[in-house]
Amino acid sequence: MELIKLTEDLLTGVPEMDEDHQMLVDMLNETYSLIAEGKREEAKNILKMNLCIMLSII
Repeated sequence: MELIKLTEDLLTGVPEMDEDHQMLVDMLNETYSLIAEGKREEAKNILKMNLCIMLSII
């Protein structure tokens, strides 16, 4: 289930930033889908893990 879509009008034109933004959108969409399926704890754990990974590569 997709909550947010990164469309052309939201792109910055800076490839690194746009890639980071796409990763954030993907994480939010995954979290939203899991919550919609009633998997709140799994959503929380996956979001925390993904954010830690993202912060370690920035």
